Amino acid sequence: MINCFILLEELLIVERLLTLINSIPHFCIIGINTCLNKGIEQIALLEPDVIFVSERSVIEDSFPPECISVRLFETNILEDLGDNTLNINLSLNDKELIGVFQLIAGKHFFKKIPAFVDYFYLQGGLKGRRYKLSFNDIVYIESMSNYIIIHCKNCNHMLHLSLRDMISCLPSASFRRIHKSYIININYINAIEGNRVFLNDKTELTIGRFYKDTFISLLDNYTIKPKTLLKKG
Repeated sequence: MINCFILLEELLIVERLLTLINSIPHFCIIGINTCLNKGIEQIALLEPDVIFVSERSVIEDSFPPECISVRLFETNILEDLGDNTLNINLSLNDKELIGVFQLIAGKHFFKKIPAFVDYFYLQGGLKGRRYKLSFNDIVYIESMSNYIIIHCKNCNHMLHLSLRDMISCLPSASFRRIHKSYIININYINAIEGNRVFLNDKTELTIGRFYKDTFISLLDNYTIKPKTLLKKG
């Protein structure tokens, strides 16, 4: 269960959030306060997983470090700032806001995976079925706006999550980000040429300029370089 606390002065917004949160599985309201100081005291006692605050409530330093802060703006924005912070626009329709809650659930879920575990579960489909997914089965991960597609050996999965959150939960020995849109499992690399990576399943991906130097430096640790090149013929 994902425990939520609402710290907002605007009662109409509070009512809308209550309606939405109560209709979404796995989310639970454990506290509401319209007073900033009293709300902070309650947050310290209740230790919620998610806090909804207004644009004007710049009090992130008072929150538990593992808590997800959802800041509500009046401007047209939906932004994942990382570091457990989301900015969302109050004018989003209910369908778009439900997507935000899915993103929150993804953030909450992945930060709770123990480091020694080599698998995780994806929940979705009919009746909330959970699918076990091994890290070793993941070939690469692709970003599509606010979604990611996890490309596995035998199937693909779509998840409402950012690459930034995903990479922080994957074992760094096997997974590297090579582009703003791609994370790859280096165990599936077949060849590298220029700014292109060729995977075992014949997928061809681009290495981003920002990520290239770090990625190539990593691969140098696994590269045997001859002292002289052999001439053909």
